[in-house]
Amino acid sequence: MRCQAAWRLLAFAGCVIAITSGSGAVAFSSDHATGYALALLAAFVWAVYSLGTRWLPPFSSWATGGFCLGAGLLALASHLAFEPRTAISAADMGWVLAIGLGPLGISFVLWDVAMRGGNAAQIGILGYATPVLSMLGLALAARVTDRDWSTVFLASILIVAGVAIAAKGPEALRRRTSVSPCER
Repeated sequence: MRCQAAWRLLAFAGCVIAITSGSGAVAFSSDHATGYALALLAAFVWAVYSLGTRWLPPFSSWATGGFCLGAGLLALASHLAFEPRTAISAADMGWVLAIGLGPLGISFVLWDVAMRGGNAAQIGILGYATPVLSMLGLALAARVTDRDWSTVFLASILIVAGVAIAAKGPEALRRRTSVSPCER
């Protein structure tokens, strides 16, 4: 277990490099404390939802669309109540709907199916692939030109190595002896 945590930290370090462009600089401001608290609350709610669906009576994974609709309506109400109004063009609204009904909606359904029938720890480890896939998508779309892609490559290597070894467990690192590096 201790070794698996070390490999997860390696993958997490890759995520930090990816997010901070290799600078390692993360700036927190007390001006945004409410936002940080709400993000932490959202992470907690997501974890409870993800793990809690195993103990709920069976329902269709496609019902997550209804949950997402409810969450979207709450987000819209919060925007209207607490934030300055923003005009969204019809074209932009089309893109929002396309993303919500397409890749985002499908990802929620697939996550629900995986969490109900799969190994939650392994699925959590595989979640580290998200930044790698995001960076790869940006690179392939040639949308980011001011990025040092060598740090992206380093981050991707760390994430993939950490995830691969954590998913396999310490037995993947065993030498010809019967002792794994984590047991030494």
